[in-house]
Amino acid sequence: MPTDRRKRTGGRFDLAAPDGTCYLAETEGVAARERCGRFIIKNMPVPPEWFEGRVVSKFAVPPPDGPVGDLTNTAAATSGVTAEIHTISDYRLTTRWAAAARRSGYGALLYQPRFTPGSEQALALFGPSGPAPHHPVQDTRPLIDVLVEHGYKAERSASPSTAALDARVNDDAEPEDA
Repeated sequence: MPTDRRKRTGGRFDLAAPDGTCYLAETEGVAARERCGRFIIKNMPVPPEWFEGRVVSKFAVPPPDGPVGDLTNTAAATSGVTAEIHTISDYRLTTRWAAAARRSGYGALLYQPRFTPGSEQALALFGPSGPAPHHPVQDTRPLIDVLVEHGYKAERSASPSTAALDARVNDDAEPEDA
C-alpha cells in the first residue's frame, strides 16, 4: 500500500534544531485566528480545549538576529516567492524557505497569516530552540475574551466537545473539482 510521503511540521516556518521559530502576531485578532482558525473558517464554536488556560500576551518584540525577510512585499517575487507561501498547507516548502532564509542570515520572516485576510501581518522570529530569554509581558488577556470580542463563537462548557471531532481539517487533501 502506498504511503503519504508528505511530512507536516509544527509550524509554517519551523526551523530544525538547534534553531527554532517563535510566531508573533501583529494583533490580538491575528493571534486568536491563528490558534482557532480551523473552527472559525467552518463557523463552528471553538471547543474549550482550544482556549482554556491560554492567553494572548503583549510584549516588546526582541530584535531579530539579522534582517527581516518581507514575504508580503511584491519585491519578494524576484526571489521566487508567491502568495502561496502564506496559505500552502504542505509545510515542506515553507520550512525549506525558512531554512534557506536563516542560512542567508535572515533573523525573521514577515508574512501574511493564513487565517487573516487583509493587511494584518505576523512575524516568524528565528533563534535558538527552546525557551526564549525573558521579555517582560506588558499585558495578557484570556484567549476566550479575544475570541468573543472579535465575534467568534466559543463553547464555554466544561463538558467534552464533539466539535473538535467534526472540525478536523485534512490539510493534505487535494482540492475538489468545482
